[in-house]
Formats: sequence, structure tokens, C-alpha cells
Amino acid sequence: MLKLLNLSLLFTYFIFTACTDKIPFTPSKSLQDSALVYIYVPNEITSTDDTDSIISYKLKIENETIKGYIRDGEYMVFHIKPSNITFHATKNSIIKHNVQINLKKGATYFLKISKLVDNGDFSFHQIQKEKALKEISDTGLANSIKVDENIINENILKETPQVTTQTISKTAEIQKAYKLKEKGILTENEFNQLKQEILSK
Repeated sequence: MLKLLNLSLLFTYFIFTACTDKIPFTPSKSLQDSALVYIYVPNEITSTDDTDSIISYKLKIENETIKGYIRDGEYMVFHIKPSNITFHATKNSIIKHNVQINLKKGATYFLKISKLVDNGDFSFHQIQKEKALKEISDTGLANSIKVDENIINENILKETPQVTTQTISKTAEIQKAYKLKEKGILTENEFNQLKQEILSK
């Protein structure tokens, strides 16, 4: 069975809205014995391209469908067990393209989804790291919401009394999750599970 860890899972429950800022691109660290794969869609919306602003792409890795959608100006990142893997992208449940890669341990791969305006089709292919990093740096994490990190919750801070760089980072992540629980986006169980995942990093 394919062992797949979707790092964007932390934000699977977040509500996507067009007017909300997404969490900006942040490079991920490679996990031991895995390959790192980024899939992204550059922000290609133009002023005359309003109808395409709602286009979404559904991703599938081998036989596993990824939760949520990826849209213009978004990226997803995955840690995947090294093997020969097929990535699938589907536009509006109709047009499909595949990319097959023999993933190597410790390697990083970039897959780009790009619109072909002329015929409504899209391209889905592997991109060189240098070019990909320039494009992906302007994207945000798919299905995420950027939360004001200045919001502090006393109950959360009590759980992490030792202030270190790592602790501050974890506290900020937990604060984001707690804010979403307060808004009703996450249930109590989902929040507790997410909190444990953050603390166990």
C-alpha cells in the first residue's frame, strides 16, 4: 500500500475563500526515507480571465485521491515513499493529465499545472527546481487560511512554557488551529488531533 503523507493535511479542514489570504509558500524539510514532491499552479489569472478564476484541479496520487482542490496561485506538498509513482490532475472533473516519476529517496520534485488558454486544456509536467522555485514562491498553501499570528491564547501558551524558536513556531501553529476551532471550522476532536501532530514534530 502506498504510504503517502500530505503535508497540506494540516489545513484540510480549513475553508477556502477567494478573498482570504492563504498561508504563503514555505519550503518543507525532507523526511527520512521519503521523496519531497511539490505540485503547484502559478497565479495566471488576468483581468479578462474572470471565468477561469473558479477553475479547480483535483489531484490523485496512484489510487489515492487528495482531499480538497488546488487552484490558481496555490501549491500542495507531499512526502512520498520512493517508488515509481503516477500523479493525476483533473480539471473541473473533465480534462485529465498524468505524470509518472520514479521517486528517489531524499530528492525533491516540482510538478506544475498550467492553463492553456487557447483551447481550455491545461498542462501538467515536471519542472526544473530553479524555475519552479521562482514561480512557487508567489503561491499559497492550497485550502489554507492565513490567521493573524499576533492573536495569543493564554490556555495554549500554558501548554508550552519554555520559550524557544521551535516552541514559538509550534505555538503559532496551535494558535491558528485553536482560532479555527473557535470559528467552528474544526471540531474539538479535530483540534486535539491536530495539536498532538504539531507537538509531536
